[in-house]
Amino acid sequence: MRTARHPAPIRRTRTATAATPLRITLADATLPKLGRVRLATTEAGICALAMPDWNDHQLGLEPWTRAGATCAKGRHPHLDLAFAELRGYVAGRLKVFTVPVDLAQLTPFFLRVLTELQRVPHGAVLTYGQLADLAGSPRAARAVGQAVGRNPVAVIVPCHRVLAGNGIGGFGLGLEAKRMLLGIEGIEA
Repeated sequence: MRTARHPAPIRRTRTATAATPLRITLADATLPKLGRVRLATTEAGICALAMPDWNDHQLGLEPWTRAGATCAKGRHPHLDLAFAELRGYVAGRLKVFTVPVDLAQLTPFFLRVLTELQRVPHGAVLTYGQLADLAGSPRAARAVGQAVGRNPVAVIVPCHRVLAGNGIGGFGLGLEAKRMLLGIEGIEA
């Protein structure tokens, strides 16, 4: 497993064309503490993560399929690395995810917010307002909340590290999952 001080950059890919179709590879695994985890990757990086034991959200691949992507189960080095890093994270051995992430289907604003969020270090938290400041939109805390809430690669891009100004705030996987993830990082919420 690679270790790094900084996360892998978030990447953007183009839409599919007849000459260069986008292919998404899917895989499932059961991991300690997280339960069932479903991942999807493009050639550029992980593009979706779901944890069905925590909620009923699907992988959210509709933007990709609308852009012409085809999906199939299989093996891919990004998936292998992501599952290995998730295992290391829940065991307390991994502080920074290095698996590439592909968020090409997000708006430029959402991408900017999630890029800043990815820089929040393990064991640290911030508020939606603070993240809005970091993203260069100090008056956009609610819009930042929407971007964080639509993060397609939760845990890898650590949306659980964002708290409301008056408490723990929400989390797409549920508050129990948010508390568990923060607890892995030594944060009591």
